[in-house]
Amino acid sequence: MSAAPATATRPSVPESGVEETDVTEDASPEETSAASPTSPAVATAPAAAPTREGDTKAYAFGDIEIRLTPNELGVYTAVHIPNPSQKPMSFSFTVRVTGPQGYEVMMKRFFPHVLPGDTGREAGLLIDEDEAPVPADPTVEIVAFEQTGA
Repeated sequence: MSAAPATATRPSVPESGVEETDVTEDASPEETSAASPTSPAVATAPAAAPTREGDTKAYAFGDIEIRLTPNELGVYTAVHIPNPSQKPMSFSFTVRVTGPQGYEVMMKRFFPHVLPGDTGREAGLLIDEDEAPVPADPTVEIVAFEQTGA
């Protein structure tokens, strides 16, 4: 199964204070505004065309950066989520990395307390449990993203 990068929207803040974005390939590329200027939401805009640095493919989904580097065992995946707000924030996300011939791996993580101006970072080697061949040109999409005040 092969998938193209999904389209996301900027999270909006409901009265509960929890921001959530579910991503689908049919999502509108329009963005909704953040809660307030003192508590900006992390932008999860549609991914621009990825850039390449050697074997590494870098995607930018608004403020979120995802880097993919295939190797013999799997796809090394690094996710960076900045906190542009004036208060600590928590982030959770799920990304899906895919390639031809059935390669599909999900990465779900939680950053519990990211200070203002800091960046939550996570990286790991994603190995397909079904032993599908590692793609030379993997793709990524954000499946879910949530932002809350810490």
